[in-house]
Amino acid sequence: MILPPRVTATPEPDNMTRLFTGALLGACLIGLFSATAETAPTKSLFVLTASRGDTENGVLKLNLLHPEIIYFSDRPERVGGKMSAKEFFKSWTERTDSFADDPPNASLSLAGDDGNPCIMELMSGRLSGQTATFQYKVLAGQPPASFGRAFLFIDGKVIGINL
Repeated sequence: MILPPRVTATPEPDNMTRLFTGALLGACLIGLFSATAETAPTKSLFVLTASRGDTENGVLKLNLLHPEIIYFSDRPERVGGKMSAKEFFKSWTERTDSFADDPPNASLSLAGDDGNPCIMELMSGRLSGQTATFQYKVLAGQPPASFGRAFLFIDGKVIGINL
């Protein structure tokens, strides 16, 4: 036996359904604008990890432990991630408002060292293979002539990061 299709009336949405639908739409719009904000240029801090390094006559050389540089931003963006060292070093040469135009400050911190880090201004930077080389000017402390594992924290720069 074939039954005729059922016909049902669609009830008018009640206030609770309207409220829920409005809240869901609002949450989607907030998520859309938040995702857009993450791809906007943001001021980031950078961390280079070295297996060893040395300093001589205002030149800092670091043997990078990883081919990637860690970056993160401060509030309110709180964006973070990794970028290739090759891309990072373009910040000295190939970008408008480059590090060459506004040299960053940096902190050289030695692993396992209880002393104060050396604070420096990085005048230039380049990458050759896994070796990062910087011209620097000491602002506080004194860098050792040679050292083992170390971290170089480089202060903020506004760059466009596509996540």
